[in-house]
Amino acid sequence: MKLKIIVLLSLLSASLFSLNYSESFKIAEKMYNDGLYEESISEFSNVVQNAPTSFEAEKGIIYIGQSYENEGKYLKALTFYQKLLDGYPNSILKDEAIYRLINIYYQKKNYKKVIKLAKALFKEYPKTKFAENSIIDYLNSLYFEKKYNDAVVACRKMIKNYSESKYLSNIYFIQAKVFDKNSMQSDFEANINLIKKKYKSSGVYWDSQLYVIEKLTNVNEIIDRLSKMLKNKIPRVYEEKIKFHLLHYLLSAKDYPKSLDLISSIIAKFSNSIRLPEAIYYRTFIRIKLAKFSDIIQDYPNNEKIFKNSLWESKYHLLVSEAFFKSNNLKFAKKIISELPVLSDSLEYKKELLKSDILRKQGFYRKAISDISALNKQFPNLNINDETNYRIAEIFFLNLKDYDSAIRYYKLVVGNPNRFLGKISKFKIAICLEDAGNIDEAIKELYKIDADDYPDLK
Repeated sequence: MKLKIIVLLSLLSASLFSLNYSESFKIAEKMYNDGLYEESISEFSNVVQNAPTSFEAEKGIIYIGQSYENEGKYLKALTFYQKLLDGYPNSILKDEAIYRLINIYYQKKNYKKVIKLAKALFKEYPKTKFAENSIIDYLNSLYFEKKYNDAVVACRKMIKNYSESKYLSNIYFIQAKVFDKNSMQSDFEANINLIKKKYKSSGVYWDSQLYVIEKLTNVNEIIDRLSKMLKNKIPRVYEEKIKFHLLHYLLSAKDYPKSLDLISSIIAKFSNSIRLPEAIYYRTFIRIKLAKFSDIIQDYPNNEKIFKNSLWESKYHLLVSEAFFKSNNLKFAKKIISELPVLSDSLEYKKELLKSDILRKQGFYRKAISDISALNKQFPNLNINDETNYRIAEIFFLNLKDYDSAIRYYKLVVGNPNRFLGKISKFKIAICLEDAGNIDEAIKELYKIDADDYPDLK
């Protein structure tokens, strides 16, 4: 009898839920709209579990996927969008699920997957808004995968099939880039002129002009053209973008004073921009190059809140630590380094080098050499042998006055003569020999050097 009662209660509960699942769905939807993603996931999951054949269940699966996306849990989001495709093959939400899969795969740079899904979307649902909203990701994926011939055909097809699309200017721009990569210069120029004529008030116009300028091979000419471009009246969002592009070219030319002026103007004008942490990072980097360490240290307390949870946070702190180190404040340099999380290999490597520099400044030369030597095994995927060998050679030469050991390590670097460190190591070998009293050997080493082959050392 007890078992029958339990079964009846279960059936009654399921029956009551099936009558109220639309209410549960509305509650879950409100939670989602209020940003309560974990709570909405739980509520939508109940709808899916207890009313699996309802439309609300299908929509709930989409909402669960979006909730995970909003939390940055993209793999879980993918699982739910795929669940809708597999479990509800005839769903009217299928096009939305494919579109959302395309979005995530594009963000993750899985362009092959984007191309495959987009083709299916255009074939089955060519006239939906989700198909139209996938055009740019699809065409860009073909471009990034270097499928230029396919991209030419696809662009022409999209222009024909979506002649009234809000993305038409973007399609023309992608087509122009594809023509350029395919060495179809007359077609490239025709597209650029078309954009200039029809879409001069759009952001695509500025993107296309930026692309044309950056096709140039002379860095100084690019800097000049971008500087002139900025004298025009440019939409605010594109002004910031173009200034960042100009900054990168100024940095590549090692024009740090102009770089500092430019990045300071960016920070002043775009103080509420999402790119503010990036801008402050670059200003800090430039200040390091210009030895403006006190400015970095002075701004550090005020910048902390700007970098909180930013992707630039660890990079910035590493530079601040370097500024403290170069200001001989080793205590704070070590403190900041010790608080850094585990970083990417390249940043972790820079952190370890800074730690070895601190050891060297403290007089722990052998410990610094030991730690630097271990870096080659610690970071096997980084091409760091020349730099680590050069740093070890410098400690033997400048700190320990062990000229034989210094020469041995410098010679390891000279094995790569096309690199700057390889070139300078030849001079260092000669200097080591001179300091060791081997004047004749030093002269022989100097005679081996052709100054014309090393213009950057003149």
